[in-house]
Amino acid sequence: MVTIRGELDIVSATYLRTCLFQAITACADGGGIALDLSQVTFCDSTGLNVLLLARRRALGEHHTMVITAAGPQGTRLLETTGAAPLFTGTTRQLNSGENET
Repeated sequence: MVTIRGELDIVSATYLRTCLFQAITACADGGGIALDLSQVTFCDSTGLNVLLLARRRALGEHHTMVITAAGPQGTRLLETTGAAPLFTGTTRQLNSGENET
């Protein structure tokens, strides 16, 4: 479980990316990463892009990345952008029907 707190923006993007990539590297073969965003107070497009980049890397290394909890602001951002379904299910479910380039 990776718990993320505070603001996800351009200021925190590099640190967040580093932490998420470390979690992916430490993940057991075939395992997954669960993200708890319930304590995130703000997330802009930079923060969302870091989450999407980390998800893509996790999938590339045969791991899942799911969001287990998100506060109202995070939930609204994920739903508004259409990114919410990308952070649920298994690797196979996440990849079906997607066109990632």
